[in-house]
Amino acid sequence: MNEAATVGVVITCYGYSHLLPEAVDSVLNQRRPADRILVVDDDSPDDTRAVVEGYRSRGVEYVHRANGGPGAARNTGAAACDTEFLVFLDADDRLDEHYLERTVPVLASAPGSTGYVYTQCHYFGAEEGTTSFPEWDAARLLRWPFVHVSALLRGELARRHPYDERARTGVEDWDFYLTLAEAGYGGVLVDEPLLWYRKHGGESRGDRLASDPAAEHTFHQILRKHWRLGGVGHALRVEAYYARRAALRWLGPRRRSATVASRAGQ
Repeated sequence: MNEAATVGVVITCYGYSHLLPEAVDSVLNQRRPADRILVVDDDSPDDTRAVVEGYRSRGVEYVHRANGGPGAARNTGAAACDTEFLVFLDADDRLDEHYLERTVPVLASAPGSTGYVYTQCHYFGAEEGTTSFPEWDAARLLRWPFVHVSALLRGELARRHPYDERARTGVEDWDFYLTLAEAGYGGVLVDEPLLWYRKHGGESRGDRLASDPAAEHTFHQILRKHWRLGGVGHALRVEAYYARRAALRWLGPRRRSATVASRAGQ
């Protein structure tokens, strides 16, 4: 495969039609043009279709699907976009104009076991900053999701190893990259901030996950699903960790009740 590989960008949209033009324009303005640009409307309750209609003359394609969450929308886009390389872009984010110019040559010259190329991110919006993601390592990825959803992928991998459409808690991309790691595919970091990741007001994704009662269960299930990456020893440590967490949650209210009863009896 060479640098002439075809590249598609799939923009998934739900509730962000007012931000969608920024995402589409960021792809149209690439120094290395994309061969296909596809917007997947996840049954968004706004005017997403009308926004895309305004870009039809510039080659932007539109696909509508029943609402299924981000993973399902990405799977729909991957199935409809038969390019050799593929980028998933959320409708509230943007690509730096050099994104494809910098990443395509890296993936084109990488061995087949390199499934994707990821970059650093600029945060913007409610919060500003720049990430410092590490070089790719399977053991490190198993500990925490540091590869962003908009990595440049080998398109066949997205079609052969689709997103788990049941996962709708915000870490479905982590599960996806762990699935690729189990299949023998790793990533390469281009150490430049080439993705503009929008921070909305209120809690960040990490904060929401930390405060979500189901988040701990989700993380546990993902780690349990991909236990082979870390081996039996790692899997046992994970189970022991979550068992301790469950015991502490169970004991906590009882300790508080005992303390209140003790004080009441004084």
